[in-house]
Amino acid sequence: MRRLLIPTISLLLVGCSRSESTSTPTAAELGLQRADQARACLSDAGFRIMGGPRAPGDRNAPDVELIVNDSGAMAFLGYYKEVERAKRFESDLRRNARRFNGSVERRGPVSVVWVRKPSPDERRRIEGCAF
Repeated sequence: MRRLLIPTISLLLVGCSRSESTSTPTAAELGLQRADQARACLSDAGFRIMGGPRAPGDRNAPDVELIVNDSGAMAFLGYYKEVERAKRFESDLRRNARRFNGSVERRGPVSVVWVRKPSPDERRRIEGCAF
């Protein structure tokens, strides 16, 4: 009897906890509030967003990197915990961006590498969320 009761209770709990909501699940926190806000803003603006916190052994990456990959715009958004670290990597970002005719924009602890030139509207929307 006990063997049947536990699986039955488990099924009932799982069945009762299912949500009929059509909203997407909340994304995991990235570790930097500004990056979390930017990801939500970009997603709400209709952009497809990928990325997350840097790998533990990757010393050259930003603390959080978001990738905006849309039909027109493509950009890498780097979020740093410290402005000095963002400044230190800015020249490397610019050098790498020149390889593919990209550009870099940095404001404080946030760097944006534009891979493809966005339309003026896309640029405004991405910058409004990123910075």
